[in-house]
Parts: sequence; C-alpha cells; structure tokens
Amino acid sequence: MLQLAARELRPFLASAEQAQRQYLGLNTHIMMLSPSNQTFAKLIDRASRGEYVPYTNTEQDILEAVYPGELFDGKAALF
Repeated sequence: MLQLAARELRPFLASAEQAQRQYLGLNTHIMMLSPSNQTFAKLIDRASRGEYVPYTNTEQDILEAVYPGELFDGKAALF
C-alpha cells in the first residue's frame, strides 16, 4: 500500500475501519501522510477549532474529518 502511494505521489493513504463507532473511520496504524502546505494548514485549523469527532483523541480524529473513511478506503485524493 505504501509503495503504491509513494510511486503515485499520493498525499494520504489509509484503510477504512468500522471499529465500535456509528461511522466508517480510518485505521491509521499504518498510513502515509504528506500534505501540501494548504492541506497542512487546513488540518491545523480544523484541530484548533475543534471541528472533528473526538473518538480516539489523536490525530486520527482530525484526519477522519478531512478524509472520510467511506471515500478514502485504501485510496487518496489530491487536495
């Protein structure tokens, strides 16, 4: 998965997971994140304003708010 992301220069890659929540989130035990400056600022801004669901109380919550699991299951999009 990471080799594919590196080859294609994708900014984010992770797998979706349901866990014990009511929405599809991300499994970030293995992920790749290399955001543009604009996306990095967006992540920091969202975290600063508390615009995320506090499920894990980690960076995963902010990532799930920007990269919904149902859209990014094993994929990535350019932002």
